[in-house]
Amino acid sequence: MNPIIREATMADCEAIRRLNVQLGYDYPVDATARHLASVLHKPYVKIYVAEDEREIVGYIHATDNECTYVDDMKEVLALVVDEQSRVRGVGRALLRAAENWAKENGAKGIHLNSGVDRTGAHQFYRACGYTNLKDHKTFIKRFEG
Repeated sequence: MNPIIREATMADCEAIRRLNVQLGYDYPVDATARHLASVLHKPYVKIYVAEDEREIVGYIHATDNECTYVDDMKEVLALVVDEQSRVRGVGRALLRAAENWAKENGAKGIHLNSGVDRTGAHQFYRACGYTNLKDHKTFIKRFEG
């Protein structure tokens, strides 16, 4: 497979939502659209989609990761490839696009998190040159309203 990698548009909203469901995030399409609309124009955010025969088969969402204890990096917030298109080079092409964007913007590297149960993804990241620094837990506190 030789997917076309391009920047996401609002027209990709339903496909992004469908892919998120495959990751286990059943977020409503209207909320997905609101969030997509709010980030697409930001210079420190990049969302690329992978197209195969005019169908979106994957996407990556990257943003700035600036903190006080490491050099400026980009962070991958989401990377998903459709279950039917995995192991065909789509994920590598999406990562490459995010890495190129990071380099063009002076980042010193890419940071990403992957759930401890996603062992196939861990193998993929290692094969792409990523190193596991540590395992960790994710905490969240939701606010009402």
